[in-house]
Amino acid sequence: MAFCSKCGLKLEEGDLFCPKCGAKARILEETAGQEPSKAPVEEVKEPVQEASVPVTISKGEAIRRLERYRKNLVNQKQLREKKTSLASRADSRERPMLSESAPFIKFYWKFILIGVLIIMAGYILMIISALKGWGFETMLFLWGGIIGGLITILVGIGAAKRSQRAAVYVIKEHNGKIKRSRQSAEELSKVSSELSRVDKLIREDCEMVPMNYRTADKISKLIMVFKGPDVNTIEEAIAKLENKK
Repeated sequence: MAFCSKCGLKLEEGDLFCPKCGAKARILEETAGQEPSKAPVEEVKEPVQEASVPVTISKGEAIRRLERYRKNLVNQKQLREKKTSLASRADSRERPMLSESAPFIKFYWKFILIGVLIIMAGYILMIISALKGWGFETMLFLWGGIIGGLITILVGIGAAKRSQRAAVYVIKEHNGKIKRSRQSAEELSKVSSELSRVDKLIREDCEMVPMNYRTADKISKLIMVFKGPDVNTIEEAIAKLENKK
């Protein structure tokens, strides 16, 4: 008696394929009274993950990254100094700009008022002196009030112009400080962004540099030795530098 080796179906004599599962018939002769043997179940194994192999870089690539690291160290120092300077000038407070128009009448009206009051005072004294029969004093008070009022008004023109120029200067200084402060704040934002980018590049490249060589001067010496024809690795360059000391 023949059975399918995969599903165990009883096969007819001469069957080359199982009519149930279609598997190629591998005839297993079974003795009478025995149950047909079932096809062995293949054990599914988990794929074995190979250990990651560290990627080695060429000497030229290593030199390029070391030079980039040195350049970024110099840029980092300059950006930090610039950031400190800008932070002292930048003002985060929102201060409004002032109008630079200072109308002349704003500073001149008080002189007009004083001149008119002087003229009125002279006119009043003239009336009083006329009622009391003062002849000479009447004209003196009249002309004195008129002349005093006119002098006050004329002198006030120059004084008002000086006050106007001083006020405009103060307003321009105020607006100039706000403009410079806003420009410093905008530049500070750009410098902070650039500094973050440089810091990220330094963190990426610092893994290949020993801790005691992470300065611009020392990394420059390391690059010079590493460029030598008889040096192939950073470790050899460091060893050569250490032997020179």
